[in-house]
Order: sequence, then structure tokens, then C-alpha cells
Amino acid sequence: MHRAFLSPKHFQSQRPTESRTELLRALHYAEAIKVDLLVLGGDLVNFPSQDSVDDLYPELARLQVPFVYTAGNHDWHLERLEEWEAAFDSQRARNEGAALQKLYSASGKGLEKDFADPLFGWVRLPSGLRVVCIDNSNFQIDEAQLRSFELFSKQSDPFVLVLHIPIFFPASPGWGINDLMAHPAWGAQSDQNSDLEQRKPWPQKAPEEVRAFVELVTRAARDRKLLAILTGHVHEDGAVAVPCGRENCPVQFTTRANFAGGARLLVLRLPSAGFVPAATNHASGVNLAQAPVLVVSLLLLPLLLLLSWRLMERCRSRESECPGSEGEARPCVLGNEDTETEENDEKALEL
Repeated sequence: MHRAFLSPKHFQSQRPTESRTELLRALHYAEAIKVDLLVLGGDLVNFPSQDSVDDLYPELARLQVPFVYTAGNHDWHLERLEEWEAAFDSQRARNEGAALQKLYSASGKGLEKDFADPLFGWVRLPSGLRVVCIDNSNFQIDEAQLRSFELFSKQSDPFVLVLHIPIFFPASPGWGINDLMAHPAWGAQSDQNSDLEQRKPWPQKAPEEVRAFVELVTRAARDRKLLAILTGHVHEDGAVAVPCGRENCPVQFTTRANFAGGARLLVLRLPSAGFVPAATNHASGVNLAQAPVLVVSLLLLPLLLLLSWRLMERCRSRESECPGSEGEARPCVLGNEDTETEENDEKALEL
């Protein structure tokens, strides 16, 4: 399982690459085209430690474009069950309030924002577009997150929702229980990875807040406030319509893992009739000068899974020491939903 993160292959060339190489290439691209916002969609480090974050943080701190961050399960879960852990996600609060804290503090630099709560943060771009990051990396939404999102979604400005784990919708691809939040079969009886991941089992079922959250999301889609959902977690490209009761519904995107060269550029245009999700692709050099006057661009980097640089070097030489396991327009999706090993027509970052 973990060897894949030590010697990943680029999705296009199938040549060996490194997580750090792909991350830096994507960061440089974001700066080169001056995106309005860089979205880090979770699993930025693997095995939570201050060293891992400290290795990564200088690259983000020197960026000339703002970024936002929400955690993935690998960011806070160390695959080792401690006696003090009462639940499968007991490590989350401890690690998000410690090693990962500087990533939240730096989110939205120079913009109107609120990332005081790691589980719910938002930023407002100069265009008025809001981007809200909600931590569902434990497959759940809690009561405080639900209340915050309900108030957030009542405001008039349109927004993009960032989650680590995609939401289960009727049109979702054939992903499994481990891949989606709000999957009807999610719960202790379907948890097959607790031993592998060295954690306590999932609860018997998801809390009621999960169902209520999905209802709020679909309501925001019907009300034309939700423009798109950006997610990671599944290591694959995908585009699923959010049910909204009409044609041209917002889309929930998943994106190929960045350690294999994946990234997604989302361009939102603002004509007089309102925001329009105009195009999305794998950072293939979109010419923003050809777009309308106001363009909002977000570059999503999901599932980077960066081991600390020192740990990677150590594991290369001593593998045995590696840790264990309106103005609407239909969105134009360049690429497809193929798995990482199949042929596709996506374009790699070219710098």
C-alpha cells in the first residue's frame, strides 16, 4: 500500500515520478497562470507529523497566489491504534489542532476569510465568489458544521464547496463504501479496513447530520447558489451531477491524485446573468486572456500524500523501515473518468 507513494508513476507517461516533484510542478503552474485560488483538497501529508508539515510549508508560504486547505484522512490518521482512542477518528482533533494548524492559519492569505475552525473554513474572492471548505474526512458531518453550512448557504453570493470525500449521489460512478460520504451502506457492518488501517471500526451508521447536509447541498444547487463541488479521496477523475431538478446542474468533481501528476483547473466566468462554471481540465494551459472580463480560476490538488522528504529518502535506502500501511452553460470537462491505469486524453502539466 505505502510503496505506491514512494515510487508513483505519472498517469500519462507511466514513468516513475515523485510526490514532491509533482507538487512543485503544480504549484509553479498555479503561479504561472496566476490562479485566483489554489485549493488543497486533503491528504497533503501521509502520517501526521510536524516534520512532514514543516517540509511542505515553505513551498506554500512562498506562493504568490492564495491557497485554502482542508484535511484528508491521511493527514490526521497515523496507522497505529493507541489506548486513548475512543473512536476511529479520535486522532483528528489532536492532529488538526497541532501539526496541521499552520496550514489552516495560512489559508486565504490576503483575502476575506475565516479558518479559525479546522472543520469549517471559508474565503471570499474579490469577485464575490465564496469557497467553503468543510472537513468530512471521517465520512461524517457534525452538528456544528451543519449549522454553519446552513447559515452560509442562506447568503446570496454563489459558492464552491470543497470536501475531501465525495458525496454519494444517485449518478455516482461505481465507487464503494470506502469512497463516498452518505453511502447508504456505510457503517460498522461494512467496515472492512479497520484492521488494515489499525483503527477502531466505524460507528454503526452515519449521524443524521450527514443526510441533512446532503439535503442542504442539493437545495443550494436548486437555488443556483452552489456552482461546483471539488473533492479528492478516490484517486480518479470524475464528474457527477448534483441533483437540482433541472438541466445543467452543478457538478461534483473528483480529480486524479497529484502524486501521479493530477490537478484540475476550474474556470468560472461571470457574465451579467450570473456565475457560470465554464471549463475544467488537467492544468493544460488554458488561455485565460480569451475568457470574459471577470474570470475566477481555482486549481485543485487532491490527495498529494506527501511523506516527509527525510522519510522518503530513508525508505528508499531501507525499505524495511517504512511505516505500515441565468447565464448557464453546461460545464465542459476535458478528460474522462478512466482509472489511473487506463488510457486517457488528459494533458500533463507543462512548464
